[in-house]
Amino acid sequence: MTGILITAYSFVAAVIGAGFASGQEVLSFFSLYGKWGLLGIGVSSFVFGGFSYFVLSACVTEKTSDYNTLLGRFMNRGARRISAAVTLVFLVCSFAVMTACFGETAYLLFGLNKAASSAAFAAVCTVTAMTGSDRALKLNGVLGAVIAFGITAAALYMLRYREHQTFMTQASAVVSGGGYAGYNLIGAGVILAGLSRNIKTKSDAAVSAVLAAGALSFMLLLIFALIGIYRKYIDLGELPMLTLALREGRGITYFYSAMLMLAVVTTAVSDVVGAAELTAGRLPRYVSAAAVGIIGFAVSGAGFSAVINTAYRACGFLGMGLILYTIIKYKKYKKERKQEKNRENKR
Repeated sequence: MTGILITAYSFVAAVIGAGFASGQEVLSFFSLYGKWGLLGIGVSSFVFGGFSYFVLSACVTEKTSDYNTLLGRFMNRGARRISAAVTLVFLVCSFAVMTACFGETAYLLFGLNKAASSAAFAAVCTVTAMTGSDRALKLNGVLGAVIAFGITAAALYMLRYREHQTFMTQASAVVSGGGYAGYNLIGAGVILAGLSRNIKTKSDAAVSAVLAAGALSFMLLLIFALIGIYRKYIDLGELPMLTLALREGRGITYFYSAMLMLAVVTTAVSDVVGAAELTAGRLPRYVSAAAVGIIGFAVSGAGFSAVINTAYRACGFLGMGLILYTIIKYKKYKKERKQEKNRENKR
């Protein structure tokens, strides 16, 4: 059971980054569609759980915890290179968002220089990821559980006397929900494959996927409810949830800031680990980690919400296409292998 929990909450930690915990992603991808944003949240939660189960169960079946090895079983070299390139680009963009968020938060709370804070953050996360993927991901599993419960508790506290209703269009909300899950999952395959070391059976994979999807969807719903109440009346700024926490008082502000910082750190470390795993055998670990840290810091200068609303949206559609292609190719591979076994048995 410990392995299942570590896997579930390490995945949660990888997904709950700056955009998620700050509320900026909920504002950009769901709140714009009013009550139909709930449909988008449902779609994204289904995709989160489904893809998590797919990768974990495939790794158990194929007896590998290396994503490149898994893809090599059913995807040609050209497709694997495209997949790796898209994944690396997203990991750098994601790291940039985490870095920008750290700088924004440090400035908002303590008046610290954004660039200096971001540079220090990028350096610490890069060095942490260099200690080894297993150790980093296990630490992320523990922190992921803390973050999930912390964000849930803080959101419930801020919602204690609030209620609201909103309206808008369904189709766009579904597409937005799929896109939101799509970009979050571009780099998740590498992380999930590594986490499959903790999973023994397909049943374990299913339980882990359900736990992760449940935790993510519940937090999304709480943040969606809070933003739905206030977005028409106040400027929520770059970090909507932190803006709302500041309205509530100093205690909840510092508590939520701690959760936000942890979310930023765990996702940034996952990004660097993912890049190192993806380039293993081609580049030394410290080279790929340093490259993500340096490039991510440079891109973070574009600004937190700017990267979310541009690079993340584009990556969302690429991510969904990549996920669907990977699943279809694996299903086809399994079908062909089954047919081959049947032919051998008939002989």
